[in-house]
Amino acid sequence: MNVVVERDVPVPMRDGVTLRADVFRPAEPGRYPVLLTRTPYDKDQLHLLAPILNPIKAAGSGYVVVQQDVRGRFASEGEFHPIRHEQDDGVDTIAWAASLPYGNGDVGQFGLSYAAMACWMSASAAPPALRAIFASESPGEKLFWRGGALEQGALERWALWAIGPHALERAGGAAGLAELIARNDTGAAQPYPDYLGFLPDFAAGPGPELDTPPRYDTIGVPALIVAGWADFQLGPDLAHWAGTKGDPRTRLVVGPWSHGMFRPVVGAADFGQRATGVLDLTAETHTTSLMGDFTWFTLRWFDHWLRGADNGVAQEPRVRIFVQGANRWRDEDDWPLARARDRRWFLHTEGELAERSPAADAAESVFTYDPADPCPTRGGTLLLADGYAKGAVDQTPLLDRADVLVYTSPPLAEDLEVTGPVRAVLFAAAGTGPADWVVKLCDVHPDGRTLNVCDGIRRVGPGEETCEVDMLATATVFRAGHRLRVLVTASDHPRYDLCGEAGGRWVFPGSHLVLPVVTS
Repeated sequence: MNVVVERDVPVPMRDGVTLRADVFRPAEPGRYPVLLTRTPYDKDQLHLLAPILNPIKAAGSGYVVVQQDVRGRFASEGEFHPIRHEQDDGVDTIAWAASLPYGNGDVGQFGLSYAAMACWMSASAAPPALRAIFASESPGEKLFWRGGALEQGALERWALWAIGPHALERAGGAAGLAELIARNDTGAAQPYPDYLGFLPDFAAGPGPELDTPPRYDTIGVPALIVAGWADFQLGPDLAHWAGTKGDPRTRLVVGPWSHGMFRPVVGAADFGQRATGVLDLTAETHTTSLMGDFTWFTLRWFDHWLRGADNGVAQEPRVRIFVQGANRWRDEDDWPLARARDRRWFLHTEGELAERSPAADAAESVFTYDPADPCPTRGGTLLLADGYAKGAVDQTPLLDRADVLVYTSPPLAEDLEVTGPVRAVLFAAAGTGPADWVVKLCDVHPDGRTLNVCDGIRRVGPGEETCEVDMLATATVFRAGHRLRVLVTASDHPRYDLCGEAGGRWVFPGSHLVLPVVTS
């Protein structure tokens, strides 16, 4: 089917501001369902959108695809402020899309990252023409905050790299581009620039404008949620699932990916070619694409909900996860898995990690925190400069640091599958001031590599001696002969901002990890 492309089509908003969109549609006369995405990253940059849905392919398959610059970005008028206008502008755009002369009145919304958050914001207002959403790696309730700590590296990387250049140009300061590039390259702390006026508010903490989660009780359309075990939006994606799984039409897919990268290699881990796409387990004949193009998968979802196609979507299991280590996709009925059983692994003073409880007279473990020499970021669910590898990265350079406690299990006698939410319970103290506690679960390979699997951070106030660290979740098989390893420290920089004064940190007996173990 031939495709017509219309550029910078005006879309009026309720307050008089005009947003602009590119429209891809079949050349043949007719009325077609509309697929909408709204992005702050320039609608003309098709490579940023193609991993989820290639607009040329979709239009050639009989859809109208609308790609819109959000308010204050690129071709659209107004002032950009993250989140502030996305719900109202999304509702107005959906109504406009439903009225297009070549549309049939039915609209689906899709997106990756910020564009996925725009899906949730629109759906929360229940616009009548919206029929389904596809939201991948979406931010959530508290942007750039986790466990009470600011994800400073992600916030600054996003603001300066993804948002900064166009914001600088729009502010008439294009001559400052060299300074912006230098800031990105060095990562040096500098005052936030005026042309990113929202940054101080974000860094100060979630406020009324930022703390605006989707109203799940008002979302009346099915959602397909695509997440990644190594993605810094994994927590919000799982929260979106928890909020909407009461709708039996909603689906969750979690692969081994990092943010926006649907590739088989993440950091030092190679998950095999199956990781490039979501395998059709019923036929085992079709993947999305060996290049990580999800267009087939996305269109299959919308074919069912916008066209009524009887293509098996409604009958499929609700959850599909990629089990790392086994490197296979697996269908499940729900998340978390009902058959997983929590097992506690204790942090022993001697550096052992074991399921037996420590002795009653065991001593505490002690390390010293120095904010002038923080524990450096190595892997994890990151959004940092390209020099920081995402996902699994060898932690060996951290093991001998004075500010890192290391606990290691004996070699496993048999495979151990950990699938579900992981958390650490620490009985710990840090003097009189506030402090951060960072915990990493790692897989020690027979060759000695210590690869991180999942982690978490918790910022505690003065005098708090019990804290629970949310380490998000994983689906990982630790192979026989491997060992489990847990690292405990007080910083992960520049991933998180620094907290607390220099001095001792104490971890007391009884501290442990809770691991959801699957045996069948």
